[in-house]
Amino acid sequence: MSFQSVYFDYAATTPLDPMVYEAMGPFWFQNFGNSMGQHPYGWEAQNAIEESRSKVAKLFKVNSQTITFTSGATESNNWVLESLFRDHLKSGSPPNEFHFIVSAFEHPSLRIKAKQIEQEGAQLTFVYPNNFGQITKEDILTKIKPETKLISIMWVQNELGIIQPLESIAQLCFEKNILFHTDATQAIGKFDISLNQIPVDFLSASAHKVYGPKGIGLLYKKEATKALSPFLLGGGHENGQRSGTLATPLIVGLGKAFEILDNKTQRDHEIKTLSKYKTYLINELTTLIPNLRVNSPMDLSVPTHLHITFPEGVLPSLIVKVALSRGGSACQSQKNEISPALASLGWSYKEAQNSLRLSLGRMTTFKDIEFCISEFKKIATK
Repeated sequence: MSFQSVYFDYAATTPLDPMVYEAMGPFWFQNFGNSMGQHPYGWEAQNAIEESRSKVAKLFKVNSQTITFTSGATESNNWVLESLFRDHLKSGSPPNEFHFIVSAFEHPSLRIKAKQIEQEGAQLTFVYPNNFGQITKEDILTKIKPETKLISIMWVQNELGIIQPLESIAQLCFEKNILFHTDATQAIGKFDISLNQIPVDFLSASAHKVYGPKGIGLLYKKEATKALSPFLLGGGHENGQRSGTLATPLIVGLGKAFEILDNKTQRDHEIKTLSKYKTYLINELTTLIPNLRVNSPMDLSVPTHLHITFPEGVLPSLIVKVALSRGGSACQSQKNEISPALASLGWSYKEAQNSLRLSLGRMTTFKDIEFCISEFKKIATK
């Protein structure tokens, strides 16, 4: 960097963990074989891929064959919606008999895809969060119709970091015989995710939010759930579910990132440290700036996210030496508009513009926290 700055945008992306970088190294140059190759180079690549699949499955406590590698959560989200709707049409059912419910604060990759399917004749219902930023099973219950086929709720809201009551929502879907999908990109590594205990049918995730490489992710498909039709056609990779030469180095990196997260002692220490940092930040910033609104309270959100709204007259744009997201997520912060997620909470354009998201991560130090606070002191003085 050409100027002094601290990184508080871990919710947008994370740096590679050094151990992930090291694990990926040999697969760029020495072990570069195509996993479909019928020779030692191919077998070595395939073994590495299956080992990574097992590491993901171990973290989720599921069978490794339920994990399919994708280019990221965006692809996984699109795959679930697109394939379920196409399979519905292939069965001879009219498009308007495909009803699905989506939270109004979903990531654009799911929300925009949902709108596209709606334009093709499906019935789409958005469910909105309550004053705490949560969607409850009671909210969803009022939206369910006889023809409801799918419900999709993000596990941790990516802008505010609010944890959704996913267990109760998933159980409701199970009882109503409705497929349930969750984008868990912001949830992984923040708490235990035991998919053998929660009736989730589909789960999307990306590696680059958990100190893995960009360009790789996964889709979990519950064993008891009918297989999705393939999203990408070609050479029949991933048991015919997702064609395309597998990016072995990236998959190895994803597997290593998940293996690190599976170390409960280390993960609990990381969460405890970040919780302490976040509490300190909240206390210091609310003391510095009276009437500062904290939108991600400790008891409802993950320890990595701190979303705040400034009072009238205080300009958050003056914070220039802290790398963070303005208004909402990284996907929205460069657009001159309120993010749909914040709009779903009933926020005005001005409230959104006066908001910042600071997100902490594994490499955050107390020195970073102090530097961040010193930058906020400058605007508090002004």
